[in-house]
Amino acid sequence: MAYQLLNTERKAVSLARNTKPYILIVMLATMVLLYHLEIGTYLLNWTPFKETPPSHNITKSSSLGDNLYSHIFQVEKILQEIKVQVENSPRMRYKPTSHDHEDENFQNEEIMQSVVFQKREETSHVDCGRILGGDIAYTTLIAAKRPVLVPKQMNTTCEEIRKRVMPPIPMETLRFGVAYARVVYRDYTLIEDELRSSYHPQNFFCYSIDQKANKDFHDKIKQLAVCFPNVLITPEEFNIDSGGHFMNHAFYKCMQLLAKKPGWGYLLLLQNHDIITKSPYEMVEIYSLLGGANDVELTPCPQDRWNHSKKWDARSLKLFINGVSSPRKPQG
Repeated sequence: MAYQLLNTERKAVSLARNTKPYILIVMLATMVLLYHLEIGTYLLNWTPFKETPPSHNITKSSSLGDNLYSHIFQVEKILQEIKVQVENSPRMRYKPTSHDHEDENFQNEEIMQSVVFQKREETSHVDCGRILGGDIAYTTLIAAKRPVLVPKQMNTTCEEIRKRVMPPIPMETLRFGVAYARVVYRDYTLIEDELRSSYHPQNFFCYSIDQKANKDFHDKIKQLAVCFPNVLITPEEFNIDSGGHFMNHAFYKCMQLLAKKPGWGYLLLLQNHDIITKSPYEMVEIYSLLGGANDVELTPCPQDRWNHSKKWDARSLKLFINGVSSPRKPQG
């Protein structure tokens, strides 16, 4: 993802300067043509300039040149007023340099900033807007021929990683930070992209690396912790599988590390390919509305994922400090 600064006011002022002479020439030519078509007098008798005194009314001018000059003077005045309004606008204000009035290097300018995402070559044909917009047919078509990302060498020095992850502009202060615990094992590029999309100095990111991950992946993830003080790596690793074995162990190790870090209000538990679709600011806004409550998904547990010889009621699991608050389920 590349960050690009768009100076819209510079383009607007430059465009106004370049096109104003052409506008006046076109108006002049049009009025001359209308005059020679003998309908110019009718049109010139009507003037939209309410401030024009009767003595300077176009119809009382002695020649066509005087008539056109009067109109052009009024148009020039209006254009000048528009230019002043544009230049004094809070979002369009600029200040030329002292070296050259026409120089494009402006000082103390308010600029609009935009983030431009650079697509990889393998996915350049994918219309992300249609997918994010809920186009089921298009998404199904793309999924049937899912692009394969070709691994590429990345510069993993801290200087280069920070350039890729951290935005080039100061970030606003959050009401509170958010902690992210993620179990990872492959696709480092995606992991770094996800770090970038959620990065904020107040947030914390903990990674638990699967034992099965290769050495290159291990090294790259651990380098993130070297480059960022708010990135943590669990020292203990587990052999995690798609059946969920040791998943909770991995998350718990992250929780132990994150519990020692101040300033965050909510914790997200994520797996390798989970995607965050909200900005750091939107996440905090959503969690602020929850007011301390948890957003947890509950689904029936598959029969092969729990030990049927154990008791799984709230009392046996000791979920409550006071056991009386958790009455046993009536028998029969």
